[in-house]
Amino acid sequence: EVDHKFGEKIDAPAAPDKEGYGFAGWKAADGTVYATAALPVMGAADVTYTATYTAGAVNYTVETYIMDTEGKYGTTADSKETKSGTADTTATVAHVAMEGFTADPANSVLSGNIEADGSLVLEVYYLRNKYALTTNVDGVEAPAGEYYYEAVVAEPAAPADKEGHTFAGWDGYTAGMKMPAEAVELTAKWTVNEYNAEFI
Repeated sequence: EVDHKFGEKIDAPAAPDKEGYGFAGWKAADGTVYATAALPVMGAADVTYTATYTAGAVNYTVETYIMDTEGKYGTTADSKETKSGTADTTATVAHVAMEGFTADPANSVLSGNIEADGSLVLEVYYLRNKYALTTNVDGVEAPAGEYYYEAVVAEPAAPADKEGHTFAGWDGYTAGMKMPAEAVELTAKWTVNEYNAEFI
């Protein structure tokens, strides 16, 4: 509150600060907004001017969490991205298509109000898909487990002995292979044994 004489130019205080906003001027009761230097002279009645603001650009954070090959999420984000928006508006993000992953809306926070203090954090979670591993032994298929995408695949146990043959490994398997984004079938390979025919 500042006292002024009738007809005297009104001197406003310094423009106030408001986090996340820019000062837009002093608003009179009739709705007129005046710049500090353009305030009118004092009339024959008390007047009130209200500080007005325009929303400014504010940063917020988008954190991405990706399930690991054991089906767990880490306690810290796999990536963080700083974005900018207007204070007191709604920010939204969306899941994107990623091979071997599925959106996890239950854990995600995809929208929120952009707080003037920059505290908004949106969280995007992705489930890692599981795919089936099967074995094929002479046309007989059998399940050999499920693996998360990119998890190291253990070599299945050798099948039962086959008369006249020696097991030669699984076609499609290599040591240290990782599960692709699809089901995998491994086929048993055999070598035919050789035997001596002796004539005496």
